[in-house]
Amino acid sequence: MKQLLIISCSVRRERRSHGVALYLTDFVQRKGIASVALFDLKAANFPVFEERLQYLPDPPAMAVEFGQSVQRADAVILVSPEYNFSVPAATKNAVDFLVQEWANKQVGIAAVSAGAFGARSMWGELSKILLAVGARPANAGYFVPSVQNFYSDKGLIAPDSKPFDERAHKFIESVLNLAN
Repeated sequence: MKQLLIISCSVRRERRSHGVALYLTDFVQRKGIASVALFDLKAANFPVFEERLQYLPDPPAMAVEFGQSVQRADAVILVSPEYNFSVPAATKNAVDFLVQEWANKQVGIAAVSAGAFGARSMWGELSKILLAVGARPANAGYFVPSVQNFYSDKGLIAPDSKPFDERAHKFIESVLNLAN
């Protein structure tokens, strides 16, 4: 069974993208699609990038755990909000922290927005960043517009989960099918 790592990238107080990460993690577990782990940047109190993990003389244990989690995974899904039509600092910080761990890693992006466009600008920017560190971003994303209408900080709140489950299944399968 393939190993999937889902990274919840928002560190804001009233974050909704974390609910998307929880939903995707739960969905993978319920369907038995892959072995899945969730890494929450907020809960980990992820350090601000000052040097790549491989060059830190005494890296924090949590940062080492993060690098090992990415390294072990066959594929990674980054669940990130869009801030000001771009990539939030916490997401960019986490990607920049690693290099060799991203090499040839299949990565899907769940792009989350409070607006109607579903964070398409952020998805494009993050895809370019992932390419620069040697990852293989998936061509298709999981776009979540108007997140506040469908997710809370605890997961999906939509009364009918079927359309969400169908989209999630297609997205996750496409990411895992491309993984080595």
